[in-house]
Amino acid sequence: MSSQDAAISIALRMVDQATAPMNRAMSMVERSTSAVEGRMRSLDQAARMAFGAISAIAGGMLVREFVRMADATAMMQGKLALVNGDLEVLNKLAAGTRQGLEPTVELYTRLARATREYGYSQA
Repeated sequence: MSSQDAAISIALRMVDQATAPMNRAMSMVERSTSAVEGRMRSLDQAARMAFGAISAIAGGMLVREFVRMADATAMMQGKLALVNGDLEVLNKLAAGTRQGLEPTVELYTRLARATREYGYSQA
């Protein structure tokens, strides 16, 4: 082996020794990056699951509210049918007095029943 080959061999060993800590550090960075990526995937999955659960709850609440509104409307129509009331007229009255429709219907039906019990007509 010539002296040049020996010098090159020594230089390569020195480069290997100098770069070994850097290579170990790069390996550690790669492992850390992989761990972070795995955690991010887990976090993404958890966020998707949470979004799905929240969407399902919101959908259920929306359906429940529609059912409640339908029941309230049916109840008001039933009460008005007993006293010959008109829902559209009472809706305008409630809007004009800035009151809710349900309390207005309740008041109207109570007054209609009371006047009928005492023998008065609504006319």
